[in-house]
Order: sequence, then C-alpha cells, then structure tokens
Amino acid sequence: EGRFKKLAPEYDIIHLAVHGTTDPESQFSSRLYFRKVDDEAEDGQLHVHELYDLALKARLAVLSACESGSGKIFRGEGVFSIARGFAYAGCPSTVMTLWPVSDEVGADIMRDFYTRLKNGDRIDEALRDANVSYLRDAHPQLAHPSYWASYIATGNMDPVVSTSSAQIVVRIAAVLLISVVVLGLLRRVLVSYARARRSRTAL
Repeated sequence: EGRFKKLAPEYDIIHLAVHGTTDPESQFSSRLYFRKVDDEAEDGQLHVHELYDLALKARLAVLSACESGSGKIFRGEGVFSIARGFAYAGCPSTVMTLWPVSDEVGADIMRDFYTRLKNGDRIDEALRDANVSYLRDAHPQLAHPSYWASYIATGNMDPVVSTSSAQIVVRIAAVLLISVVVLGLLRRVLVSYARARRSRTAL
C-alpha cells in the first residue's frame, strides 16, 4: 500500500488486479487489499477516503477488483465507490467492475483490452471489442454475462496511448513532403505567369 501511494502519482496508466470489497452502507469502508508489510506503517488496505489525499496524473485507472464500481448511493451525488475515489484523485478515465469477477476471465479480457489500447483504440471501444473477442472463443459455461459484463468504462473515453516517436517522424516527413509538392506547384504557377506576362509585353 505504501509503495502504491508513493509510486502511483508517477504513472500514466494504473492497473490494479487485487482483492476488493465494498460496503453499500458506508462510503468510507470500501477498500482494496494489498500485501501487508511488517515494517510499513500502512495496514495493507487502501480505503476510499485515502484516495482523496492522492494527486494522480494517470489518464486511466483500471480497477480489476471485485465491486470496484459499487458503493453507497447518495441522492444527487451518485455512487461513492472505489472508482469514484480514483476520479477524485485526478484520473479522468476509469475501468471498474460492478460485481465479483473471475481472475482468469478478467486476465483474458484485460490482455486483449491493452493490446487494443496500444493500437490507439478508444477506451470504450477497446473494452467492448475485448469482450466480444472473449465471447467468440469462450467455453459456453464461461460465456454467461456474469463472467465478463462486470467491466464498464467511465469518464473520458479518448485513446490514452501517446503518439510514438516513429509516428511523429512519419507525420513530420509527410508534412515536409506535402510542403515540397505545394512549393513546386506554386513555383510552376509563378514561372508560367511570368512567361505569359513577358509575352504580352513583347506584343
């Protein structure tokens, strides 16, 4: 828990595959469980209220834990869940779960999800397509929505993968090529105009 609090503010994407519990009666009792370290002051349980003290720069938090999107409902405010804590801490996009999830199924979906994110897909589209891909190959007993439909995405759904250096070079090269072509055409137009003007002057 202490390591997470120390390092999480440095990352653009946060993924937590841990155990989680939610309390529908208390907005402060929902928590994520980390390994307890004897020489650490933390108790190994990351409560929602502790997230309010963090300043995260992550563009996406993926909470692959049970019921990370569930919690106490307040009229006019919505659900005070673990996911809401990450949003409060600064994450504009969150993938969360609405009920207990299967570790194996979650791992399959998440692998596909990140592959699609890496290719530049939008968050919601990447999650949808990962679910569709899972269903296409899933055993009939594991195709029930209880295994895969728990994952939902909220917040800003824009792609989170930064443009790579190679893509930047390609784009710069394309701009330069277009510029050369435009300048070449402009030069030809100006030369033709000058010749036509000289011809009219000679007449």
